[in-house]
Amino acid sequence: MDVTFTGATSTDERQFHCPGCGYEAEVAVTGAGEGTQSFLNAPGTAERRAKADAVRAVDRAMSLATCPKCSYRDPRATRNWWLGQMIPFTLTVAFIAFLGWIPMLCDLNMVERDKPIAGWVVTGIALAVALPFLFTIYLKWHGATHGVRFPDQDD
Repeated sequence: MDVTFTGATSTDERQFHCPGCGYEAEVAVTGAGEGTQSFLNAPGTAERRAKADAVRAVDRAMSLATCPKCSYRDPRATRNWWLGQMIPFTLTVAFIAFLGWIPMLCDLNMVERDKPIAGWVVTGIALAVALPFLFTIYLKWHGATHGVRFPDQDD
């Protein structure tokens, strides 16, 4: 099976205006994107998807940009970013934990004292596996605006 993976970057000049302190600047914003294409897709699909993802990354970085003067960040964009990360994460962990409680809920043929143990063990495993993913989300948050370069910023 032939699968193509491609990466792309997009750079744009944008006008930044801080609603908190009124700071304005022309900023350079860079975003990275990735795209895939299988044998079912038309040629060039991976490149097209990667470029579209890079443009979305520029928009995302700009919406989450922090003012260098007063550290203001749009609370609505921040909330939307965190909801976009945490809702799928929470639902996945809850579903995996729920699977451990099926013996108790469905009255499976199992020793009665072992049913809650199975539930708690699977819940513990789900939470232990979730911790590295939380750390990854945290790192992703701190890198969300690294593509925004202000003119008075040191490299």
